[in-house]
Amino acid sequence: MAQTITNIQPDFGFTKRVQAFVAAYREARLEQQKYNQTFRELDGLSDRELADIGIRRGDIADIAQRHVFGA
Repeated sequence: MAQTITNIQPDFGFTKRVQAFVAAYREARLEQQKYNQTFRELDGLSDRELADIGIRRGDIADIAQRHVFGA
């Protein structure tokens, strides 16, 4: 009688890949929320307040992106 041994590696299976996808999705959502918050805060400042800190209104999106995602 032959016996079959099945070697299951759960670390490399479908479940692990789904968990990695969900973790990456959550991280992306958190970064997007940080970007949105930074953008809203800067956009809420008056032109005078922005000028005082050396920012032009057209640069807000770039500044928020660099702040959250890096250079």
